[in-house]
Amino acid sequence: MAKRLAEASSIYVRESGRYPLSGRGDVNTYALFAEHFKNMTSPRGRSGMIVPTNIATDATTAPFFSALVKEKRLVQLIDFENREAIFLSVHRSYKFCLLTLGHNVSLAKFSFFLTNTGQLHEAERQFTLTPEQIAKINPNTLTAPVFRSKKDAELTAKISQDHPILHRESDGANPWGCSFMYMFHMSNDSHLFVDSFLDEYLPLYEAKLFQQYDHRWSTYRSTNDTADTIDINREQKNTPNLEVMPRYWVPRAEVTCSPLCRRVEVESLG
Repeated sequence: MAKRLAEASSIYVRESGRYPLSGRGDVNTYALFAEHFKNMTSPRGRSGMIVPTNIATDATTAPFFSALVKEKRLVQLIDFENREAIFLSVHRSYKFCLLTLGHNVSLAKFSFFLTNTGQLHEAERQFTLTPEQIAKINPNTLTAPVFRSKKDAELTAKISQDHPILHRESDGANPWGCSFMYMFHMSNDSHLFVDSFLDEYLPLYEAKLFQQYDHRWSTYRSTNDTADTIDINREQKNTPNLEVMPRYWVPRAEVTCSPLCRRVEVESLG
């Protein structure tokens, strides 16, 4: 009986047409209720709810949140982390938000990483964005841009306004000529890896080998080294020809560029 009820509920949520935005992927009831409130709000009214912050940041709920942005329904999103036990019976790392919906909203208010209600009065933690600014910052998902401070939000909004988009999936806009990145998974693709250099093989860069501003951050001592990596010191970095020693190599044929991209970067999920 329980199995039948669960299957029937799933079919209703996904196929009834009542939840076109949230009735997909890994369905969660909080998203269904959020869409219900969206649909039930009067054109002159507002609705408020406490829901997990995932409503604004996850891929599964992206269609719902992007609809809020496109339809100018988002009034505010105030994000909290339960570190100071606002809810005593909820895990301290759990994130939730106060989500307010309305109609014809030209400016949405945001705050992120709050840990108590007193921080609601700290002006530096609060920022506003128009639907157009959100669309420029996160053009492919229209999910909520997460910033810790007003200054961070204003700077990012200005950069997004003054410079062309990196890549937009809806119309293929790619003014910077960016290439696609091919990533190997350390478990699923391990059958492709060899632990010594061969002709027509390329080095496999793991995340631990480089840093945001340094392509020679750390290295393996040798190809047979199964221990963790060691940092490359400043003196070594002064040697222009020094290269990172990877742990594995992959066949060049596995990273051959397709006609749609001009360069492929190889990275592993370490």
